[in-house]
This record gives sequence, C-alpha cells and structure tokens, in this order.
Amino acid sequence: MKIQQAYRLPMGFIFAAFLNFTVGAILGGTMAADPALSYRLAPIHAILNPYGWLTLLIYGMTFAVLALSLGVQLPVSSQGWAQLVVAEAGVVLLVIGNLIQSTWPSRTGVVLLVLAPMLFLYNILSGVRYTKRLSRSQESGIKDVLTQLPTSAEAAIQLFGRVPAYRKTDAVGQRGTDVSLMLFIIATVWTAIWNWNDPKGSGLIYSQGLEWLTFYGWIGGTTLSVALHLAPRFLRRPADPAGWWSVLQVGWFGGVLLSVVGSWIGVPWERAGSIVTGIALVGSALGFLWLAVVRRSHSRTGEEASVAASSTVLNSNTSTRGLHGPGIAAWIIGWLFALVLGYELVTYGDPFALSSIHLLFLGFITSLVYAVGYTAFPIILGRRPPHTSLAYVQLICSEIGAMLLIGSFMRIEAGHATSLMLMSGGVLATVGVLMFLALWGLRQPSSRVK
Repeated sequence: MKIQQAYRLPMGFIFAAFLNFTVGAILGGTMAADPALSYRLAPIHAILNPYGWLTLLIYGMTFAVLALSLGVQLPVSSQGWAQLVVAEAGVVLLVIGNLIQSTWPSRTGVVLLVLAPMLFLYNILSGVRYTKRLSRSQESGIKDVLTQLPTSAEAAIQLFGRVPAYRKTDAVGQRGTDVSLMLFIIATVWTAIWNWNDPKGSGLIYSQGLEWLTFYGWIGGTTLSVALHLAPRFLRRPADPAGWWSVLQVGWFGGVLLSVVGSWIGVPWERAGSIVTGIALVGSALGFLWLAVVRRSHSRTGEEASVAASSTVLNSNTSTRGLHGPGIAAWIIGWLFALVLGYELVTYGDPFALSSIHLLFLGFITSLVYAVGYTAFPIILGRRPPHTSLAYVQLICSEIGAMLLIGSFMRIEAGHATSLMLMSGGVLATVGVLMFLALWGLRQPSSRVK
C-alpha cells in the first residue's frame, strides 16, 4: 500500500469541495450586497452548494474515514481520481451552460452528475472487496498495512475506528448512508431525464420531488447518518438506545418519500411529509444536543480504552480528544440551527424557502463541517490545529453571518426586507469561510511517518 494514497485522494475531494464552497460563498455575499444580481448568480449558487460543496465533501470524508480508520484502499488509485474528475467536471459544465445559456454543457454536466455517485458506489464496494482479499494474504494483510500507517492514521483509528459499544448505532448510521446514496442516484437520473427533455436545457431543472430527494434525502440524510457515527466517538460515549435513532431515521426518510411520491402522483402530500421530516429533525437535534451538553463525559468507555491502548503513542500535535473548544461550540450551534429548521418545517415553513435552505446548508450542515474540521482535519490533513482564539474568531464571524443572513430571508418572506442584515450576513459568512480556509492553509504540516 502506498501510504500517501490514503491522504491524497480524500484531500483532493476536500480541496475541490472547499474551492466550490468559496466560490459559492463569494457569489452569495455578492448577491447579498447587491440583490439585483441574484437573477444571474442565484442559479450558479444553487449548483455549487449541493453538488460542488456538500456532495464532494461527503465523497472525500467517506474515503478519508474508510482509508484511515479501517485500512480500506482502492484496487487502482485512478478509480477515485476518475470519480473526482467526473464529479467536478459535471459541476463546472453546469455552471458554464448556465453562464452562456448553452444546451450541450448543461446536459453533459447532468450526465456526469449521474455517473459520479455510481462511480462512488462502485469504488466503495470494490475497495471493500479488495481490502478483504488483502486481509486474507499473509504478505500484505491489513494488520501488516496498519503497522506502517503514519501517526495521524493511528490517531484516526482511535477516533474513527470500530468500537463494539457503538455497533448498534453504527448499523443504523450505515443503513442511513446507504439509503441516502440510493436516493441521490435516483435524483440524478431523474434530473438527467428532465434536462434532456427540456428544449432549453441550459440550467439545472428542479422540481419539488427532486429537491426533496437531493436536499433532504441525500445531503440531509447523509449528514444525520454520519453524525450518528461521529457523535459517540467525538463525545466519548455511546449514543444509545439505537431504537430511538431507528425511529427518527424512519421518520426522516419516510417524510422525504411521502413528499416525493406525492409529487409524482400529483397528490399534495408535501405538507404532511414536511411535518414528519421536521419532527424527525427536532428529535435528532434534541438527541445530539443532549449527548453534547447534558450527558457529555470526558471519560472513555472500556472499549475505547482498549482501542487507544492498542495504538502507539501519538504525536503531540495530533489530537484524539474528540470534540473540544471551537469544535464542540460549532457542533452545538449546528444542532441549534437544525432545531430551528425542524420547528419551521413542523409549524409553517416552506422546506425550499430561502430561509429553510440556508438553515439546512449554511446554518446546520456547514456548522457541523466546522465542528468536524476542527476535530478531524489535524488527523486527515496532517496539520497542526489553528490557535484556539483564531478558531473562535472564525466561528463567531461565520455563525453571526449565518444568523443574519437567515434572519433577513425570514423577514423578506414576511414582506419586510432588511437589506443591511442581508448584506452584513452575506459578507460575514463569506469572510468566515475564507478565514477557515486560511487557518488550515497557513498552518505548517505536522510531522508524519512517510
């Protein structure tokens, strides 16, 4: 196994995702400063956020966790790079098609968007099969590979590895990620069919069913499922009972599918689906906040202690303490945003209003990305964590910007536009993104065993 392969592929996805996020954030800040530009920039912003930012980040983090914690590797490294090229090219072509109002770039981009999750599924399955074959070989088994892993990979095993106490909730989370990916494949195929049948075909066509599948089924469902994997590891305690999370998962996907099927057959079930989905999100947010605030413990379970004892002493620059400092703050803020979104879906909110979409993407999910970043990026990227005070400044800037932006959208929809809130929120959120990238980009790499 080439050790650097475990880092380069996930880092490629993560770098591309943050590049797209930066462009999308700048466009969002520009629209906030001058709403007259929204007509031209909003469609591009809507392409970059779900497909260029969050989808690529999901791909990259999945490869990182599988490679660093379980030793999963692809038979041929070019498989993963091909997926990255296909996924990013799809986003770029969609943006180009929208800018020049041309049919063929947009249609080609949609086809690539369909191909990317299929390649992702194939890569995961082939990687698992290949790794199992390696584990049966005496010369190149996974145990031999793990003894060669760099210090940061040893830390990843401690932070992301399998723990018997978390087995039941891991099974629920794994089921959720599988369902989310299947829904995304369905959504991309559906989108491709719609775009090919559109005589203009220069923009990404959305319907309510497609938005439910992509925004809430794929991105939201994956986020909730991954959070169930991460919460016990980051907070150092089991997230039991697993049955509670199973019920919430059924409610989440049930609400999504109820709305999608209703849109297919022309029945107005979206309101019922929104209520069911919102209740599931409120329950999930309360559960994760309970774990983080009320039941949080710094003591390790016996299983975690055995995992830590099996690893060598870690480099002092690599943290395996789980959520702490700015990481736990971002985690709590993210779930508070989720709580607000869930309440809005249950009471009166439109799931695809500007306030709801920004609550989902900018408030909820991006805050969790910051939490995971401050906790796991020192391991995945092999970099020293930023200074705590600088991290808090970045987090405060980003979260205040998100709150102002979301609040302005709520007021606009009520008929009371607040341009100052909109402009300042967009600028602060954009500056927060740039600060986050600068904090990691300017840090010196930590020492690694090559």
